Amino acid sequence: SSPGKNSGFESAPFKLTREFVEIMDGPTSRTFAKFRTLCLRTFLELRKHCFQITLLVEMLMQGNEDLPCFCGKPEEAVRGLKNRFKLEWSDRACVEYVNYLIDESLENWRTRWYDTYQRFCVGVL
Repeated sequence: SSPGKNSGFESAPFKLTREFVEIMDGPTSRTFAKFRTLCLRTFLELRKHCFQITLLVEMLMQGNEDLPCFCGKPEEAVRGLKNRFKLEWSDRACVEYVNYLIDESLENWRTRWYDTYQRFCVGVL
């Protein structure tokens, strides 16, 4: 998500730029296929540890409810984190979900335009 109180300019699930994909020899390359596989394996492995991860965040939350990452609603933020693990989904559904996230992030036009804005108006490269 975009900085500055999540203004919503960058709506891609994660940033996957043309340059990053080019380093992997393009979206149809073996390297990019390996990237997809590693993303999937990582997601499935993180799901196995969902409760430990959310417990750590809940421990951090105590006394730090005003941190920007909690947006003033720490319990809601932790619930949102748990929901991202898609624990109610089958592994097969997660495969489709991770592939969807990658496809939505690949050359996302809003990310490209936000980067262009950052470059020309704010000087961020």
